[in-house]
Amino acid sequence: QQQRRQNNSGVDNATNDSVNTRKVFVGGLSPDTKMEHLCEYFAKFGNVESATVKFDKSGRSKGFGFVLFEDRDSTDKVYSQDLHVIQGKRVDTKSAHRRDQALARKVFVGGLDTEVSDVELREYFAKFGKIAQIEAPMDKIKQKRRPFCFILFENEQSAEEVLKQPRHTLAGKTIDCKRANPKTTENNQQNNNANNPMHAPLAHYNMPGLSQNPFQYQQQQRSQQPPSHQQLQYQQAALAAQQQH
Repeated sequence: QQQRRQNNSGVDNATNDSVNTRKVFVGGLSPDTKMEHLCEYFAKFGNVESATVKFDKSGRSKGFGFVLFEDRDSTDKVYSQDLHVIQGKRVDTKSAHRRDQALARKVFVGGLDTEVSDVELREYFAKFGKIAQIEAPMDKIKQKRRPFCFILFENEQSAEEVLKQPRHTLAGKTIDCKRANPKTTENNQQNNNANNPMHAPLAHYNMPGLSQNPFQYQQQQRSQQPPSHQQLQYQQAALAAQQQH
């Protein structure tokens, strides 16, 4: 059995700090990241008591996990560092306790009309309580809203009021309201990360001649794109003018 450190008064330090304050949520993990990788990476911040990566029934990674440290100071060190990279991929870290608290205040809304606006969402759900944030993901290909969103209230009671009635009517359409869970929240986060250069695998930035800064890399990639039809026309006109002289 793993031994835990004790302070001078004989009190177990690991139990002195609440488990919730010692646990770190890690999101945006590579599909190949295992528990061992989490332990190896986060050991530099302090003694790791345990680490887990969440998998679905088929054995595929859900893209997130948890790291439990022996003391709270270690988690503070994690949060003080902006960039965390595991297996060449930038990951997100946040307090597991605060994440759970946020989930209790967050409502998943499904079956939305893709034309519904933030104003309409806010006007409807504001009657249940103060809204802290609306997360309405976009379909990058269709350039339209996806038929769902998340409503984060400022307090849990407001979310509970919404959930008393599982079905609501917004913009003439019946919508489903459920308590947000880690799975739906993580899926939304992963979809957003896929379109964010800061969350792309950093291996792509380690190519010769390319900047390792994601935003500079994106600019370099744009500069390497083939010229547009308009640019070709301009170049051809300039070349013709030179030949006439």
